[in-house]
Amino acid sequence: METKDDQKPFGFLRKTRKLSFRLSFLVFILIVLAFLAFSIVFLYTEKNKLSEDILNDGIIFSEFTTPNAYDYYQRFYLHSRPEMIDYWKQNMKDLMSKNKDVARIQIISTNGKILSDTIEIEQGKYADDSSRYIDDPISLGMIKTENQTYRKIKDEEGDGVEIFMPVIEETGWHIISARYIIRYHTLNRRMMEVYSQTLLTLIPIMIITLLLVIPFALRITNPIQVLTAAVKKLSAGNYNPMVEDEIESKVSVRDDEVGELYMEFKSMTEVLKKSREMLENSNKELESKVEERTKELKSKNEELEKFNKVAIGRELKIVEMKKKVAELEAKLKGQKSESQSVSIENIKKKFSKSARR
Repeated sequence: METKDDQKPFGFLRKTRKLSFRLSFLVFILIVLAFLAFSIVFLYTEKNKLSEDILNDGIIFSEFTTPNAYDYYQRFYLHSRPEMIDYWKQNMKDLMSKNKDVARIQIISTNGKILSDTIEIEQGKYADDSSRYIDDPISLGMIKTENQTYRKIKDEEGDGVEIFMPVIEETGWHIISARYIIRYHTLNRRMMEVYSQTLLTLIPIMIITLLLVIPFALRITNPIQVLTAAVKKLSAGNYNPMVEDEIESKVSVRDDEVGELYMEFKSMTEVLKKSREMLENSNKELESKVEERTKELKSKNEELEKFNKVAIGRELKIVEMKKKVAELEAKLKGQKSESQSVSIENIKKKFSKSARR
């Protein structure tokens, strides 16, 4: 059953008790995010650079091929014979094949009329070219310019660039221009090559990074785990010097926070040892005192028992003596009463004798 922690980002890390894994994972994620951010910036920059390269190639291509395109127009296109039109189509195909990003080449008069168009290679020559005009005012202005001009466009076919290259006659007149439409056909292919190269570079880097992050994380976490195990042993009362030697061999040589933690741990261990020794000594002293006191109490009890025995014996003797005294008193009383009765009889006899006389 999922908990609230599981639903949080990286919530499973809360359940992972291995600090080395958590640290390795977090460091790896941070490095991967850094690489991804770098890759995004790199790919964006590379895409802009490739777009500029395509544009520059198109500009250079238009400079070198405009005379040929105008020559093919004059030599083949203006003729009505089918074989001449075929020559024009073949030559224009060969010309455009030298730059895959060129989607269209037009020969245009300075008044905006389209004289020839490479879409005719597929669609066939226009039967009526009287309606083929450019009505965009910006494009018309660029057509009339005697210098090479270009601008970015966006239409139903997508993003692109239109380049206008003037054709200057031998007489110096400028009545015709060539228009090149660039559509970035090779951009996606070039970007795929960049993506592949980037992945081929990033994957080994990420693997190497992971292999480097794990020892780095272990170097940080292993001493902490050693200290944790030592703390558990200490809490169980194990003050074995071998434990300290093991920790010191792994931790104390570090000149960082972990080393400082070990020094604090060592001082704490010494304090605990002293406290334990003091407590043990106090316990021993207390035990000895209790033992002495117990002996004293035992001797006192023995003396008291002896005294009780003597006192009880005396009491018994006193009771016996009292009984004997009572018996003697009773005998004495009996003897007195007999002697008194004898004396009275004697007196009576003497009195009677005297009365008779």
